[in-house]
Amino acid sequence: MSQKKIKAVLFDMDGVLFNSMPYHSEAWHNVMKSHGLTLSREEAYMHEGRTGAATINIVFQRELGREATQEEIESIYQEKSVLFNSYTEAERMPGAWELLQKNKK
Repeated sequence: MSQKKIKAVLFDMDGVLFNSMPYHSEAWHNVMKSHGLTLSREEAYMHEGRTGAATINIVFQRELGREATQEEIESIYQEKSVLFNSYTEAERMPGAWELLQKNKK
């Protein structure tokens, strides 16, 4: 049986190669706080994997008794993204570097 040569390997860097979740939770917490809403850093972890719109709507429903408007969603998510992208460097996930080196070979 012949072995096939791998031509490409795709990774989602965010949360797979780099531990970016601490920055996501910090950004969510601070942006919600700036809008008078409460989303703790710990709770932000519970929403990992949700869309930004879903996270925003959960907070709005809980705190304001309504869903966010499309404009609110876009504005808050944009603010969160700008803040998240301002953080400098996430730590590598354990084993990520070694895995990349094996794939390179």
